[in-house]
Amino acid sequence: MHLLNKSNKVKFTTKEQREIKAIKTKVMMAINYFKGDLEKTAEALKIKPATIDKILEDKKYYKPVLFKRINDLYSDNVASRDPITGLQNRSTLEVAIQQAKSKNIDFTLFFIDLNKFKPINDTYGHEVGDLALKEIATRFINNYNHRAEICRWGGDEFILIFYKVSKEKSKKYYYDILRLISEPMDLEGVDKILEVSASIGYAHSSEATNVLDLVSIADKAMYADKENN
Repeated sequence: MHLLNKSNKVKFTTKEQREIKAIKTKVMMAINYFKGDLEKTAEALKIKPATIDKILEDKKYYKPVLFKRINDLYSDNVASRDPITGLQNRSTLEVAIQQAKSKNIDFTLFFIDLNKFKPINDTYGHEVGDLALKEIATRFINNYNHRAEICRWGGDEFILIFYKVSKEKSKKYYYDILRLISEPMDLEGVDKILEVSASIGYAHSSEATNVLDLVSIADKAMYADKENN
């Protein structure tokens, strides 16, 4: 518990001071993650925008229960998510793969690289490029959210993991993902319909013992697919 000194100023313990500093850092990192959008930051952390101001500006503001909740929500909604699409990020997916491997759960990993994406960035700018990435992410979520781990691996690359999918059934998912990505996109602020395609490689969990080797196998298959197409 923090105390009052003789001048009636709030005096925090060393532990409390560390907690206050840590939560301010988390809030500032969340604001940066959402590119300065306080509404989105507040929504992710389940607090009001006014509370953000108090945390950052009020030196006497200390709410341990609230701070713990913010810390947990930061881990769930910010640290583990891709800032553009809201999908799982690379580190989160690596943990999910390791857990599946440790429990001997079979899965197939699909490595997806978008084709014809760079011209969208070059022609219409990165904001429209981000909209295209969000559109692809939304399609994945709408179709696979309850069946797969969905991750933006980086750039225009995505990874989907389907559990308990046989090697034979993987081919069906390959064509399903390809069809989903290839559907035309009507993006806000763009006066024409845009289209992208994809090169896809996949690997079964039995083909490697660790995350990076499995991703590497799927990545090589993706490049072979790109050359064939």
